[in-house]
Amino acid sequence: MPVKMRHSTSLLAVALMAPAAAPAQTETELSVQSRYPPLQFEGAAPGGAHPIGGPSKAFVDRAGAILEGTGLALTLHVSGEVSRFDAGTVEPPAVSRREWGTLHAAVAAGPEAGGLAAALGIPANSGLAFGEMLSGGVPFGMTADELMGWVYAGGGLELHQAFYDEAFDGALKVLPVAITGAQAAGFFPEPLPAEGGDAAMAAFCAMPIILRYPGGARAIIRDACEAVGGGVDSIGRATRCERADAPCGPGHPGNPVVNPPQRLTFGGFAPGMIPHSMAANGNIDAFELNMPAGHVQFLKLAAGQADRPDAEADLAAVTPPWFYVTGWHQPWLYAELIVNRAVWDGLGPERRRLIEAAARESVLATFAERSAMQGAAVRTLEAAGATALRWPDALSERLRAAAPGALSRMAETAATEGDDTLARLLASMDAYAKAQAAWFDSDDLGQGSAGLPERP
Repeated sequence: MPVKMRHSTSLLAVALMAPAAAPAQTETELSVQSRYPPLQFEGAAPGGAHPIGGPSKAFVDRAGAILEGTGLALTLHVSGEVSRFDAGTVEPPAVSRREWGTLHAAVAAGPEAGGLAAALGIPANSGLAFGEMLSGGVPFGMTADELMGWVYAGGGLELHQAFYDEAFDGALKVLPVAITGAQAAGFFPEPLPAEGGDAAMAAFCAMPIILRYPGGARAIIRDACEAVGGGVDSIGRATRCERADAPCGPGHPGNPVVNPPQRLTFGGFAPGMIPHSMAANGNIDAFELNMPAGHVQFLKLAAGQADRPDAEADLAAVTPPWFYVTGWHQPWLYAELIVNRAVWDGLGPERRRLIEAAARESVLATFAERSAMQGAAVRTLEAAGATALRWPDALSERLRAAAPGALSRMAETAATEGDDTLARLLASMDAYAKAQAAWFDSDDLGQGSAGLPERP
C-alpha cells in the first residue's frame, strides 16, 4: 500500500527482549495535508478559528480517536509555514502546492508519484465549476440542514464523487467532513438602503465602496444593479491602495490610492491577507467571510490579540460599524476529505468504515458546535461597537429575482468552456428542493434574523 509505514518503538523493544513474543504490530501512517491552517486561537471553535482549516483539524482529531487501536494513524500537514498558533499540533507541508498546482492533483497522483495520500479543503480548490457553489452554498438556495438531506439521501455525495471520477480518472475518493450554517452577510461602513424597491437597489449599487464578496453573489448583485439601470466595477485581487498590507488613505503617501471607488466595486481578494485587516487599514470598505464566531477570532487577529480570550479582547478599533447577519449569499460551508483511490482501497474495509463514520460524526459535531457559538459571538461584536441588522427586504427581493438568471449564465458559460459540473449541480439541487418543497416551504418559518431590524 503506497503509504508511509512505521514501527512502534515500544512493541519492538518488547519483541527484542522476548523473542518468543508475537511480532511487532506495524502501524500505517496516513499523511493528510490541509489547504488551510487551523489557527488555534484562544476561544476558537474546536479545531481552530479558520472556517475550513479549523473543521479540518477537528476531523483529524476525531478520526484519530475513532481509529485508535486499528493500526492506522493520521498525521496532519498544512500548506505553507506552520503558524505559531498551530505549532506542535500540525506538520509542515508534505508537498508544495506551487509544484502541484492543487492538492487535488497531488492526491490524484498519489504518494508513489511524489504526491499525497489525502488532503482536506473545499470543492472550490478542485478548479471545477461546481466547486464554489458546493463549498459556500447557492445564494437563496437550500439551508445547511436541507443540504445534508441532499448530500446523504438525495444523491448529492454520489454526484460529488462522479465529478471527481470524471475529472481525475477515478483517482479520488471524497467524503464531506464539515457542514456549517450560513455565513453572515458581512460588515459595511454605513447602513444599506432599506426603502424604495428599485430605488434602494440603485442606491446600493451607487455606494462608492470596495466590497469583498464571493463570485456567485457578485454575479447576482451585478445583474440586479443592471436591472435598475446601475452597474458595478471590479478590481479583482486589488484594493484601494497599492499595498493591501499597509495603512491606506490620506496621511499615508507611501501607499498611494490606485483604485478610488466611484460606485459599488468588487475587489480585495489579496493573497495572504484577511479582510478584517484590510478593512481596518482602509484598503477595503465592506466584506463577508465567516460566521459571527469566526469574525470575532479574525478581528482578534487583526487587533493583534488572538492570544486573548474573547471576553478580554478589545476589538473596538477594528470592528466595522454595521454587521448584517442574513446569510443569503452563502447558506452553508462544506469541507471535504479527498483520498487517493489506491490508498483508500488498500486501507481495508474496517478502516474505511471507521473513516466514513468519523467523517459523518465530524459533520454533525461541526454543525452543532459552531452553531452553538453564534449568539454569544453576535453579542461580542455588538459590545465592540457593531450594530447587528438583517439584510433589507427591498434589496433581498431584487437580488432573489436576479439569482436564477445570474447563476444560469455562470453555469452556461462554464459548460461552453467544457465544464458542465455547475449546471449539473444546480439541476440536481433544484430537483431535490422541488421534490421536498411541500416540507421545505412549510418548515421555513420565515424568522431568519426576524428579531433584528433591517435599518438602524
